[in-house]
Amino acid sequence: MTFEDLFPNLAHWAESDGEIQMGSTGNLGHLVSCIDEGGVVYESPADVTDLQEALELAEAAIGEWLDENGGD
Repeated sequence: MTFEDLFPNLAHWAESDGEIQMGSTGNLGHLVSCIDEGGVVYESPADVTDLQEALELAEAAIGEWLDENGGD
């Protein structure tokens, strides 16, 4: 399976001028952040320490964001 198969909303986000940052950012503790030209749209909860879980949460959140904001 590809990333696009597992996380279609995140793949769309990255392919349409969104940015996805992965990895611990010091003491902020967000494994996944999704950013657009307006700034941060989503950050995984600081207590989520599993990358798979963080990506699954981001997938759902970005899916909702795309639905609410007319993502194509």
